[in-house]
Amino acid sequence: MSHLFYLFSFLLLLQFNSFCFTQSGTYSPLNFINFAEVHNNDEYITNGECNFGASSTSSFPYGNVVAVNSGYYNLATECGKCYRLRCLYNKYQNKNFCSNQSVVVQVTDNCPYNPEDPGNNCLQTSSAVHFTINPQILKELTLPNTSAPNQFTVEYEQTNCTFNSNIMLELSSGVSEYYFSVLAYNVNGVGGIHQILIETNNGYAPLLREPYNYWTFVGQYPLNLPISLQIVAQQTGETLSLNNVITSITPSDIIDTGVQFSTLPNNDQYIYN
Repeated sequence: MSHLFYLFSFLLLLQFNSFCFTQSGTYSPLNFINFAEVHNNDEYITNGECNFGASSTSSFPYGNVVAVNSGYYNLATECGKCYRLRCLYNKYQNKNFCSNQSVVVQVTDNCPYNPEDPGNNCLQTSSAVHFTINPQILKELTLPNTSAPNQFTVEYEQTNCTFNSNIMLELSSGVSEYYFSVLAYNVNGVGGIHQILIETNNGYAPLLREPYNYWTFVGQYPLNLPISLQIVAQQTGETLSLNNVITSITPSDIIDTGVQFSTLPNNDQYIYN
């Protein structure tokens, strides 16, 4: 059972015009304590550390993107995952400001810890999650013409990402015959990638996931063209084989893989404290 607790810096947050809330419940067997704060700008839509670029506002995820604390970000392992959030109540059990509408969000950024900034409350543990959200998400979670508190509780669960496209690849701007690094995005299912493997003369070898979400080959160069990859989904272990998917080493080249992960069964169920 999770235990709700509240930020000691609650009063400090008021002067920084940030909105924070705690959250409970998860798709996994474990419950986590979560914190979120709203930034009144588009930083987490356009400059995410996951390197997905600007979020679409006309198709999934419709601009509903979040950053998570560094402890949970865990060297980019959270990149691409999707969660469903719904407002529950504030610390006084008051829920009059909650809209009772849920919103699906995608993790696209890391919320770094800055001990010199008293308004920065991103938790740095792996057992508690801090979501940083944008005003658009806050608007969906709360009722119009109400004043959302700086801290309130929501329920959340991991859920499907629903991109209307295949998984896309983007080669690093620095690729060459002696350096290979690739980004994968628009990933359905839970949205998270467990591993990307590359075919070598000795079979498939795992790529190294960088903290900025690119996957880099650290084996023997040069690589032989065309390049075949395998992408393994988090949690389900579903593996997609991309035979001869890369035919040239072109910096910043974007490649349509032609494949996509399966959608998970619709077994969404919130877990309450």
